[in-house]
Amino acid sequence: MDLDFTKLEAEVQKSVADLKAVEKRLDALQAACKMTLLFHSASPWDASKRIQWNKLRRQIIKDCDKEIFEDATTKVLCDAVRAALAELERE
Repeated sequence: MDLDFTKLEAEVQKSVADLKAVEKRLDALQAACKMTLLFHSASPWDASKRIQWNKLRRQIIKDCDKEIFEDATTKVLCDAVRAALAELERE
């Protein structure tokens, strides 16, 4: 039985690319979940939470302006969750 290493390597590379795409989608979903928990946390909102909020938002929305800090609002949260869910629907 002869193995076609070129074909095998191509299949492995495709599998790696597929896994990286899945990882990107899962990272966006994880960030959206963390944003939701942060938004609904019982402790007072402070500067460190604001920094974490914007870091998570940038993980989901890659093309957002890193210099602009978004306030923690329902609209910003929903936009981030929608963006994370849209990543799931991409093929």
